[in-house]
Amino acid sequence: MRTAIGRESAQIAEVPCITVTSPNTAVNWGRGSTQQIKWSHNLGSRSSVRIELSRDGGLTFPEVLAADLKNSASSSGLFNWQVTGPNTTQAIVRVTWTAGPTADVSNLAFTIADPYITATSPSSPSTSWGYGSTQRVKWQTNLGPWDTVSVLLSTDGGSTFPTTLASSAVASAPLADVPVPALAAPTAAARARVVWNNAPTGQTAAGTTPVNFRVEGNWVTVTLPNGGETWVIGTTATVKWSSNMGSTARFNIYLSTDDGASYPNVIAANTLNDGSRSSRCRPPG
Repeated sequence: MRTAIGRESAQIAEVPCITVTSPNTAVNWGRGSTQQIKWSHNLGSRSSVRIELSRDGGLTFPEVLAADLKNSASSSGLFNWQVTGPNTTQAIVRVTWTAGPTADVSNLAFTIADPYITATSPSSPSTSWGYGSTQRVKWQTNLGPWDTVSVLLSTDGGSTFPTTLASSAVASAPLADVPVPALAAPTAAARARVVWNNAPTGQTAAGTTPVNFRVEGNWVTVTLPNGGETWVIGTTATVKWSSNMGSTARFNIYLSTDDGASYPNVIAANTLNDGSRSSRCRPPG
């Protein structure tokens, strides 16, 4: 005789969980900047959380940043916080479910400090920007992803910055590819300046590149081959060059076999301006 064994499906309730994902490292957030507090959870899209801040390493949480904030998605949450003072090196964020005791804190203390921008590139006096080219300006900052900066150009060593190269670059990127204007005359005293656009009242931040550089007409200099080389048909040869036209420029490379009278042979077409191109040597024609 067979005995039928009934099976009952058991439903196991999921334990409520919140995990702070940002800030979760020893970051530096500028006072007045807008930063993102993020967390993951399993509480559902209709749930809400409370966000609190400690400035003493988690001993106390006297500041409520958001008392009853609805989670932005069924398994994650986001709060854009305009960072307030006072400064501290022991900041901790706590996110707590408003319908229960479930909570989590950031893993490491982070810093709240004066906002800053340090322009880092161009950093060499040998840098040359060609008219009409696209060039890159870099900086370091403790501003956030919702903060924007302008990139300005000086042609008098930083005394004035009359030309705007970019007006709404993301501060935390932290770089911008900018168009170079054609000047009335070339200069060897150019500098770039990065300025915080949307700073709140009473806050400022700006940084100027550390050295003067050149802004001038476009040039390309072939550095290899440069005389005396032999290219053997069927082998691979390398052409190298330097230029002030930026890394996004593209070139055609031609070969002359009549001492430069004509250039009918295309070695490479539309090649990126990375300073080098290798190609197989073919018979001319």
